[in-house]
Amino acid sequence: MIIRSILENDLYKFSMSYYYQVHYPNAWGTFSFHDRNNTEYSEDFVGLLKEEFQHLATISLQPTEFDWAVKTIPYIPQCFWEWLCYFRFEPDKINVWLDEERHLHMEVSDAMYKVTFYEIPILAIVSELYHQYIGDGFEQREELSAAMIPLMEKKVAIASQHNLYFADFGLRRRYSRLSEDLVVEYMKAHCPTFTGTSTVYLAMKYHLKPIGTMAHECFMFQAAVHTPKEANYEVMERWVDVYDGNLGTVLTDTYTVDAFLRNFSIKLAKLYDGVRHDSGDPKAFGDKMIKKYESYGIDPKSKTIVFSDALDFQKAADIKEYFAGRIKVTFGIGTNLTCDIPGVKAMNIVMKLKECRINPRQPVYGCVKLSDVPGKAIGTEKDIENYKKQLSEYIKKGITDTEYAHEALAYGIDCLLSKDKNKHFQKFMQGEIDAKTAISVLKDHNPVLDKALIDILNIFKKIQNESETRRNGGGEKGSPSSTVGGYNISETSGTYRVDGEDLGTRGLSVDDVEIIQNEPVIFS
Repeated sequence: MIIRSILENDLYKFSMSYYYQVHYPNAWGTFSFHDRNNTEYSEDFVGLLKEEFQHLATISLQPTEFDWAVKTIPYIPQCFWEWLCYFRFEPDKINVWLDEERHLHMEVSDAMYKVTFYEIPILAIVSELYHQYIGDGFEQREELSAAMIPLMEKKVAIASQHNLYFADFGLRRRYSRLSEDLVVEYMKAHCPTFTGTSTVYLAMKYHLKPIGTMAHECFMFQAAVHTPKEANYEVMERWVDVYDGNLGTVLTDTYTVDAFLRNFSIKLAKLYDGVRHDSGDPKAFGDKMIKKYESYGIDPKSKTIVFSDALDFQKAADIKEYFAGRIKVTFGIGTNLTCDIPGVKAMNIVMKLKECRINPRQPVYGCVKLSDVPGKAIGTEKDIENYKKQLSEYIKKGITDTEYAHEALAYGIDCLLSKDKNKHFQKFMQGEIDAKTAISVLKDHNPVLDKALIDILNIFKKIQNESETRRNGGGEKGSPSSTVGGYNISETSGTYRVDGEDLGTRGLSVDDVEIIQNEPVIFS
């Protein structure tokens, strides 16, 4: 029996269940299993899987677990835990089959506040059962400890050297129940910067803090029953209604960080303690978050980013050093903790919300997850393209709004200077094409954005011409100091800086552009 406690689940499953009970008690959803490695399974394995699912029906919240949860997780009220005492998994609702290529498929449907509990136990069962089935070995605690502890010692050394605060996020793809238990026990005993675990049962067992807030499914549900354009905002507002400032770390990448930032108002930026990064370039993400906080006059050092995307300890250390003194960072490390064993290949499996409806009288809608990595997109091809179109238009539409113009202009400039489009920028700077033709390479257009980019490009051209004149011995000597409306704009070997800061990092706000567009360039 692999799952032996109702608390052997991630904390955010309990917080989301209560969230659904408060806001969407009649909502229904279907979760669907995906094996990203396209592993081939056997009918024998499916039989073993179904046996494990039958065992799920036998577990329930025990009196000692109830007492602990009520005391340790007070932001979820006692009435929820009283309801959970009567909750039982229903294995017959889990539909399991193999396709013609022996790829595994699973779906489970129920009320949202109940179906959310199935995802993590199903993934943990598949992972552990598969490793048992293919004969990875390490069934005894002593044997597994001997394999894992030397690696954990190295991880503790890195965490100590870099003062990395991290938690265990490794339940869903752990090697086994025993492997995660060993990790949590060892880290608690040997690593002062180990902050806790998302696995509620292990938090109880080892007297640790259970960690977690929300998952992609909240946003996927909200987008499906309302609109993807405002899904981030609506979830953040409703979450506050339920938790009143507790569980204040918000997930950002369900529909890309740019869509999230479009919804991240100054009120929410001040209210939430921080954000979680789960896909895409972590350093670029953090830079965007810092810029957003600063645009609101919020000190980024008062906020926290939780990084949780396929991390190992060296990656975490690199991220920590990059953001040192700029913003607080912590880490949720999963597979690298609970399935980092010599000779063992971790599984790459997920289970996501496939479809939902807000109540029995409403239609069923397909659910979509985009993320900041295209390969992680989930949903039908038609729905994914529809979401991309809506969100692309939505992100750019805000150009006339001071709050969002910064991101839109930075997007346009980044596109022009990116590797695949840089040739158009270079042709413009060499006089082969005009500014209007140069920006035609951009996929999305907005009249205000286009005019701003054309004006800025023409200013860059003027500055470049002055630089070339001086390098060729004409006019003043040395690199020109260019002042436009009080801004210092310089060019060195094709790199442009505003007030000494690289343009790609600094970006330009609406106020910046209005001044630069309407003032003459003065050289000294």
